[in-house]
Amino acid sequence: MSSVNCRGHYVVVLEARAPLSLSTGRHGTVRLGPGAYLYVGSALGPGGLRARLERHLCGKRRRAHWHIDKFILAGAKPVLAVARCSEERVEELVAAACAKRCRVAVPGFGSSDSPGSPGHLFLCASLREAVRAALECVLDSPSNAPGNGLGDRHRPGQA
Repeated sequence: MSSVNCRGHYVVVLEARAPLSLSTGRHGTVRLGPGAYLYVGSALGPGGLRARLERHLCGKRRRAHWHIDKFILAGAKPVLAVARCSEERVEELVAAACAKRCRVAVPGFGSSDSPGSPGHLFLCASLREAVRAALECVLDSPSNAPGNGLGDRHRPGQA
């Protein structure tokens, strides 16, 4: 992972190779089929993108805190993440862009703090389409960070 740390937003590409079932408070038990998924998130707290992406991609989680944690603990495998530095809350814009490229997997999933968002988990036609959508959704998103051209790309296991 890059030595640069900032706050911002991200899209994680995940792959479920078998049907998954997970319990999520307000949505009850959610059943998801195999496929390529996108999860939209933000990291505007003190740990920034580094801490959040390490948690999601490298398994650095003590317990399921966010919906994506439950999805990963149920068996979804993170493939890669695309992130962009920004101090602005733009998750709804990124989620809306993802909804144009992939379908909402569970309405409202992961978006309790984004009431205008269709949800933050999307099912794509293929892994290739999920990767393309993640890149396009993040790179086309607003950023107010200087020198933030292409964002940081991180693959699980990279230092």
